[in-house]
Amino acid sequence: MLHENPPAQYPLNHPIPLPKAPMKDDDPFVDRQGILAGSVRLTIGRVGQEIDVSGAIDSSRVYIPGVTVVIAPDAGIASDIAATRIVEVLRESGSRGLGTATGGTMGPIWQRVHAQIASDAALDLQSLFTVGLDEYVGLSPSSPQSYHQEMRSRLQPLQRFGFRSEQIHLPDTWDDKTGRPKSPQQLREECFRYEALVHSLPLRLQLLGLGHDGHIGFSMPWSDLHQRTHISDLSPKTRAANARFFSDDLDAVPKQAVTMGMGTLSAMAHRGTELLLIATGAQKADAVRDALFGMISPGCPASYLRLLPNVTFVLDQKAAGDLLGGVLEAPNPLISQPLRDMTS
Repeated sequence: MLHENPPAQYPLNHPIPLPKAPMKDDDPFVDRQGILAGSVRLTIGRVGQEIDVSGAIDSSRVYIPGVTVVIAPDAGIASDIAATRIVEVLRESGSRGLGTATGGTMGPIWQRVHAQIASDAALDLQSLFTVGLDEYVGLSPSSPQSYHQEMRSRLQPLQRFGFRSEQIHLPDTWDDKTGRPKSPQQLREECFRYEALVHSLPLRLQLLGLGHDGHIGFSMPWSDLHQRTHISDLSPKTRAANARFFSDDLDAVPKQAVTMGMGTLSAMAHRGTELLLIATGAQKADAVRDALFGMISPGCPASYLRLLPNVTFVLDQKAAGDLLGGVLEAPNPLISQPLRDMTS
C-alpha cells in the first residue's frame, strides 16, 4: 500500500456494481464495452457527481463524467492501443500538438507507432510539435540521460515525414552560455515561460506515465495538486527507481527537475486535451489502485486525474491487479453488459 487510505466503498477484489435503472445521482457505475483483441473498456465514476475545484480552474464547479479505463490482456496490446491513438493524432492535418512522456513504458509504444506509420507515404508532420512533461535539473540537453536526448532519439524516425528536432519542446534547465545548470532564479523564470508555452499551443493528446508512488511527471506525492510548472525535489524512491537509467549509480541521479504540475494538466484537460495514462506491469498495481479508488489526495497525485474530463487509463491486466476481479473472464467480454450486482 502506498499510503494509508480509508477502505473503498466496495472491495477492491470485485467489480464495482452497475446500479439498476433508473440511476440516481451519486450512484456508482462501471460501463463496459469491448475493444481490440479482448481488451475491455470501462468508465468508472458517479452519476451527477460535482466536485469543488475552485482552486484549480476558473470555474468553481465541474461535472465529473468518469474516467475511462481500458484493460488489455497484456502489455503488448496496451502499447498497441496507446500507439494507435498517437498515430491518429499524427495523421491529423494542420498544426497539432502531442504531449510526450518518458520512461520505460513509452519505449514499446513508440516502436509500435513507427511500425504503424512506416509505409504511410502521405504522412506530413511538418506542422506537428511535441511538448514534454519534464526535464532534469543538472543535465545538459546532450547528456544521454536527459529527456531532450531521449525524445530526440524516440522521435528521430519521424524526420522522414518532415518532422524536425526544433519542433520538440521540453523545459530548458541548462544555461548554454555558462555550460552549467540554470540558477534557481533562471529556473523559476523557465517555469513561467514553459507554462505559458504549453497553454499557447493546441495540444490534442498528452501522454502520461505512472510512478510507483502515484506521481505524474515529476509531481511528487504530497506536493500541491494545484501547482503549475514548477521545480520539483525528487523523492528518494523516485531517484532510486530512476537509477537504472544511470548505470545504477544513485549519486548520478539528479535531485531536482522542472515539471508540469497537476494544475497544468487540469487546465489542459478543461481546454479539451485528452490525457492518456499508460501503466503496465504488476509493480504498478498499487499505484493504479490508489489512483482509481483511493482518496483523492496529494499522497497520490494520479488520484487527482479523477476530477478532470478527458482522462483515459490504459492498463495491462497485471497493472489492473485485482481491482476489477473477473471482468476479463466474464462471459462475452466484447458485448456491453452490466457487471454482476454484488448486493444481490
